[in-house]
Amino acid sequence: TQDPELLRFLRRYLNYLYEGYQTIGRLDSQRWDITGTVEPNTNWGRGQSDGPAYIAQFVLAYVRLNHLKSLEEERKALLLLEGATDYILNQIENTYRFLFLDEKVGEHLDPRSHDLWEEFEGLHLHNYLLYYSVLHEVVKVIENGEEVARVQRGLEVLERLFAELYETWPG
Repeated sequence: TQDPELLRFLRRYLNYLYEGYQTIGRLDSQRWDITGTVEPNTNWGRGQSDGPAYIAQFVLAYVRLNHLKSLEEERKALLLLEGATDYILNQIENTYRFLFLDEKVGEHLDPRSHDLWEEFEGLHLHNYLLYYSVLHEVVKVIENGEEVARVQRGLEVLERLFAELYETWPG
């Protein structure tokens, strides 16, 4: 968009995400109200594992649409994208270890949940599809060979997970 009001809003949102990440140190639990309140009252008691992927989508679109206007903005966007990518890859690695290597190192590391959102073997399929789409975009913009390999490994693990889930899909 070229709408100056919308661009100011998007820039403000990028800064909000950055400030929250700097203050809280997490992207899966953006406990940072736009008024500046840290840990506002919410009914969500735990981090939201889709949050980092949505943040990555926003940052990737912001960059792709050429909205970065300063080196400082570029630095903030890069930090958010790196943090989101690390979170996603760690979630995938944890899932891989737990489901495929049978490393049951602790209940708190079990990637499965048992509420109504997790419809496949305790996994929320939407999150993993979201991770997959984000990593496909991330691999196009990173230049470090080791990071490219790490992201590609995450994509391969997700493809294996999807194949396994497909095999257990009823009908």
